Amino acid sequence: MALLAIILLLIHAMSFGDASDGCPDDIGTNLMYYNTGNTSLGSPFQQNWLDVYQVLLDHAPQAVSSEFSHGQSPNTVSGFALCIKGSNCKGCLQTIKANLDRAAPLSKGARLCMKTSTDVCYMRYEAYSFNFNCLQGLSSSSSS
Repeated sequence: MALLAIILLLIHAMSFGDASDGCPDDIGTNLMYYNTGNTSLGSPFQQNWLDVYQVLLDHAPQAVSSEFSHGQSPNTVSGFALCIKGSNCKGCLQTIKANLDRAAPLSKGARLCMKTSTDVCYMRYEAYSFNFNCLQGLSSSSSS
């Protein structure tokens, strides 16, 4: 009986934590990383980020992941979104954007893997191009 209790306790403990949530290995769950370089309100970079975000959001219900780059240098924005778990990826990505807007509203890049009670999603944007498919070895993505 004691052995069964220990096994059940181990199974319960293993069902939680970063290893099982599907977030990329280089980022903690619900932990935001953002650049210290900022843009200004209404700048071309900020507008390009909003355009990239909208494309990522529009593709969320149709694809496991999406990626998009937009704008001319030095205001180019590259973005990536990934629906990891759950059925409301669009809502999950909107929650990420709200958190980014609150914590780092004018940052020139950020990333967050969000875990809610029902969904897990990831979003990243940068002022430079990065390898989208290196995240969890993804092979299916939609580009625009």
